[in-house]
Amino acid sequence: MKKNILFTFLLIILIFSNKSFANLDKSYDYFSKNFPLAAISLFLFSLERGKIESAQVPKMIKTSIEKVGFYPFVEIKEQNLKLIKTEESEFILAYQDFLRKKYEDSLKKLSSLKLSENKKLLHKKYLMMGYISALNKNFKDADLYYSLCEQEAIEESQKQECYLNKARNFYALQEYKKGLEFYSEIKINQITWPKSLLDEAWFYYSMGDYNRSIGKLITYRAPILSEYKNVESLYLETLSYLRLCHFDEAERVKTNFIQFYEKEYQDILNSSKTKDPQYFYTLFKQIKEGHTFDNKILEEIALNLSKTFQYNSLFDLLKEISDEKSKAVSQNIKAAPGLLDFLHAKVESFLKRQIYNYFIKSLNHVGKIFKNFSLIGLEVIRAQKSALISGIEGPVKGDMRNLNIESYHLFWDFIHEFWLTELGSYIPALENKCVKS
Repeated sequence: MKKNILFTFLLIILIFSNKSFANLDKSYDYFSKNFPLAAISLFLFSLERGKIESAQVPKMIKTSIEKVGFYPFVEIKEQNLKLIKTEESEFILAYQDFLRKKYEDSLKKLSSLKLSENKKLLHKKYLMMGYISALNKNFKDADLYYSLCEQEAIEESQKQECYLNKARNFYALQEYKKGLEFYSEIKINQITWPKSLLDEAWFYYSMGDYNRSIGKLITYRAPILSEYKNVESLYLETLSYLRLCHFDEAERVKTNFIQFYEKEYQDILNSSKTKDPQYFYTLFKQIKEGHTFDNKILEEIALNLSKTFQYNSLFDLLKEISDEKSKAVSQNIKAAPGLLDFLHAKVESFLKRQIYNYFIKSLNHVGKIFKNFSLIGLEVIRAQKSALISGIEGPVKGDMRNLNIESYHLFWDFIHEFWLTELGSYIPALENKCVKS
């Protein structure tokens, strides 16, 4: 396979070894024959070689981004992108800085861009500026950028991405009630709604409303939402019980978590496969095809990732490239199949790297949660020991004798019928068993 791709690239170099502006003429020829992805691939190929001279470049880069987005350009070398000198190329350079975590450089570039002629990039510009501002703890600036992001978004999924980040920004500002008002506007049929439940649970937890926090998390037990359940939701559920001094329930969730996930987490740590980006890429593709895995941690991460707009759109693009290649082969369009292989490799390379980074970041987060669960176990033991030593009767913190919890206060098993509109609205009536000092 690798030999075939290498041969294809060598063939392209031989065919298009003339001046790059002639290559752009050939690109427009592909457009006229209804092979737009081959045309864009030839343009990218010229960029990668650093041979761009044509005055048609600004128009071509706008057309390319309009058709395939900017992600394939991220793989182009920085020095070659700098030759173009358009706002679009400057945006891609800013995105490269963003990926390298050179946030100040990225913010500086983004701030100077108007992008008035390529509105498709505007929402992403403001989303990145909001993210960088939040990292720098400039939450007021982040709020402004997220608002602009939502305003400039073209597609509904993009608007929801901006909206969700704006709501999360209120958490950093500790404006919990205002943030919850934003979450209440997210409709149950929107793609961001299932993920917003965990966010809302954290808001209620930080407000001290632990019953509502647990209620939001219970919703993940519904069969239609089970794939959104993750280790963090179980961790927060345990914390909420702990804050209410319902230590038996905290211990139950913690024990179930350890029994369900500990061996799988150790298998991940001991596996050499997790150092290979191709492993995670293959795993994600299998999830997209409807397969399941023995390792539920990896499956949950892959399922969460599969609900993300960016990754789905890139996979859709890969299919479009494959379909156009089949068409080019059937019509015997010279060099087009090789060009489409080149574009496919570019998109796949970017996607593979991003998926790997997502999995590694998620697994590091899981590791922190495992560590915190061990601390929760110590807290439960400490509280129980404190109650035994005190000898005080009544609802004392850590006194397990006083926990008499009716199951219907806590859980809905979703075995019987339930209304779709009631999802996310459960509030268990748990009494706070903690003694206030």
